[in-house]
Amino acid sequence: MSITINELKSYMSLCAEQTEIENRISRLEQRIYKLNKRLLEIENNEVVKDRVYGGYGGNQGFNIEGVPIAEYSRKRTLLLIDKESLEYQKQALSQCSVKVTQQKTGVERFLLTIDDSEIRRIIRLRFIDKKAWDEVAFALDTTPDAARKQFERWFARATGEDSGKKDEKRHKK
Repeated sequence: MSITINELKSYMSLCAEQTEIENRISRLEQRIYKLNKRLLEIENNEVVKDRVYGGYGGNQGFNIEGVPIAEYSRKRTLLLIDKESLEYQKQALSQCSVKVTQQKTGVERFLLTIDDSEIRRIIRLRFIDKKAWDEVAFALDTTPDAARKQFERWFARATGEDSGKKDEKRHKK
């Protein structure tokens, strides 16, 4: 079994997308909680009081009180929009999670075919654990450039791809 650098990058991108959707869901849930709390405050005990003047020459004063309908209506609308958005985000997360799981399984299968332990560690740390090259290098007790180059060279030999790098000799005239 073989895998391309684009498939590895696609897997990383899907993982990042999944994290972004999870963060979006978390923010929406927090906003929905705050909106619900505010709506309950308005419904249960918030009364707006004011004194207006009118009548004969504007000399008569009237006390008015009531529920802040404009704010309540606005918050209620925002709540409905956020709840609908939350449902869409949950559907997107579900679809993304399936794709991530499928691609992760493919990457794990690919790892089983690799004899070199250090290369397996590099791929697992970089693509499955989503570590930056400096974190991969730290785990391998090397430099980030050395870890990246080791992977790129191995990948080029193993797959015949250039792992996304252009061959400078080909482009020189």
